[in-house]
Amino acid sequence: MRIKIILFIVAVSSIHLHASVSGQKKIKPVPSKAAIKACAGQSLGKEVAYINRGGRLISAVCRKADGKLFAVPKSFRKLLPTAKS
Repeated sequence: MRIKIILFIVAVSSIHLHASVSGQKKIKPVPSKAAIKACAGQSLGKEVAYINRGGRLISAVCRKADGKLFAVPKSFRKLLPTAKS
């Protein structure tokens, strides 16, 4: 009887875990205020620099996503498609 209960608990737990992992939404990264400010008044593709939260100077390029222009560090450029307009 104990074995049946343990097997039942394991089966239910794995179903719940699978449902919660597969049902998660992808989280979009949110640009920092400094990254947004660096591209204020700039054009798409403009090279800019800003100080990140850790106090480091970041070389970046202005990109647009969800209608907002913000600085994307040059090391991340390959991760984001080049947006038009």
